[in-house]
Amino acid sequence: MRGFFTILPNPVNWVVRFDETLHQEGSYYCFTRCPICEFCRREGISELMPALCSTDEVMFRLQHGKLYREHTIANGDGICDYWIVGDQANNPS
Repeated sequence: MRGFFTILPNPVNWVVRFDETLHQEGSYYCFTRCPICEFCRREGISELMPALCSTDEVMFRLQHGKLYREHTIANGDGICDYWIVGDQANNPS
Protein backbone atom coordinates (compact mmCIF):
# COMPACT_ATOMS: atom_id res chain seq x y z
CA MET A 1 0.00 0.00 0.00
CA ARG A 2 2.92 2.37 -0.44
CA GLY A 3 1.77 5.74 -1.69
CA PHE A 4 -1.81 5.21 -0.55
CA PHE A 5 -1.56 8.05 1.95
CA THR A 6 1.00 10.56 3.08
CA ILE A 7 1.89 11.14 6.70
CA LEU A 8 2.61 14.82 7.14
CA PRO A 9 5.54 15.84 9.35
CA ASN A 10 3.24 18.34 11.12
CA PRO A 11 -0.28 16.92 11.10
CA VAL A 12 -3.20 19.29 10.87
CA ASN A 13 -4.25 20.12 14.38
CA TRP A 14 -5.10 22.96 16.70
CA VAL A 15 -2.27 24.64 18.58
CA VAL A 16 -3.40 25.63 22.07
CA ARG A 17 -1.92 27.57 25.00
CA PHE A 18 -3.35 27.52 28.52
CA ASP A 19 -2.99 30.40 30.99
CA GLU A 20 -4.49 29.78 34.42
CA THR A 21 -3.06 33.06 35.78
CA LEU A 22 -5.11 35.42 33.58
CA HIS A 23 -8.42 35.07 35.44
CA GLN A 24 -9.39 34.15 39.00
CA GLU A 25 -12.38 32.09 37.88
CA GLY A 26 -12.84 29.50 35.20
CA SER A 27 -10.33 28.41 32.63
CA TYR A 28 -8.55 30.40 29.92
CA TYR A 29 -6.89 29.08 26.80
CA CYS A 30 -6.32 30.22 23.26
CA PHE A 31 -5.75 28.59 19.93
CA THR A 32 -3.08 29.97 17.65
CA ARG A 33 -3.93 27.60 14.82
CA CYS A 34 -7.33 26.42 13.61
CA PRO A 35 -7.43 23.71 10.94
CA ILE A 36 -11.12 24.36 10.28
CA CYS A 37 -10.37 27.98 9.44
CA GLU A 38 -7.40 26.90 7.29
CA PHE A 39 -9.59 24.44 5.42
CA CYS A 40 -12.34 27.00 4.79
CA ARG A 41 -9.85 29.58 3.53
CA ARG A 42 -8.16 27.05 1.28
CA GLU A 43 -11.49 25.92 -0.18
CA GLY A 44 -12.82 29.47 -0.62
CA ILE A 45 -15.66 29.07 1.87
CA SER A 46 -14.52 31.43 4.64
CA GLU A 47 -18.04 32.85 4.86
CA LEU A 48 -18.99 29.69 6.80
CA MET A 49 -16.62 30.47 9.66
CA PRO A 50 -18.91 32.75 11.73
CA ALA A 51 -21.52 29.98 11.84
CA LEU A 52 -18.92 27.36 12.73
CA CYS A 53 -17.36 29.56 15.44
CA SER A 54 -20.79 30.28 16.97
CA THR A 55 -21.20 26.60 17.86
CA ASP A 56 -18.52 27.05 20.55
CA GLU A 57 -20.82 29.22 22.65
CA VAL A 58 -23.70 26.76 22.24
CA MET A 59 -21.49 23.82 23.19
CA PHE A 60 -20.36 25.45 26.45
CA ARG A 61 -23.88 26.64 27.30
CA LEU A 62 -25.17 23.07 26.97
CA GLN A 63 -22.49 22.04 29.47
CA HIS A 64 -23.55 24.76 31.97
CA GLY A 65 -20.70 27.05 31.04
CA LYS A 66 -20.39 30.53 29.65
CA LEU A 67 -17.85 31.44 26.99
CA TYR A 68 -16.22 34.86 26.89
CA ARG A 69 -14.32 35.43 23.67
CA GLU A 70 -12.88 38.61 22.18
CA HIS A 71 -10.81 37.22 19.29
CA THR A 72 -11.12 34.62 16.55
CA ILE A 73 -8.68 33.54 13.89
CA ALA A 74 -11.60 33.58 11.45
CA ASN A 75 -11.97 37.35 12.03
CA GLY A 76 -8.30 37.88 11.24
CA ASP A 77 -7.06 37.88 14.82
CA GLY A 78 -3.97 35.89 15.71
CA ILE A 79 -5.84 33.77 18.24
CA CYS A 80 -9.18 32.30 19.23
CA ASP A 81 -9.44 33.04 22.94
CA TYR A 82 -11.64 31.08 25.32
CA TRP A 83 -12.45 32.09 28.87
CA ILE A 84 -14.96 29.64 30.26
CA VAL A 85 -16.76 30.00 33.58
CA GLY A 86 -19.73 28.23 35.10
CA ASP A 87 -23.12 29.56 34.03
CA GLN A 88 -23.93 30.51 37.63
CA ALA A 89 -20.91 32.84 37.97
CA ASN A 90 -21.88 36.48 38.50
CA ASN A 91 -19.36 39.08 37.35
CA PRO A 92 -16.44 36.66 36.95
CA SER A 93 -12.92 38.05 37.16
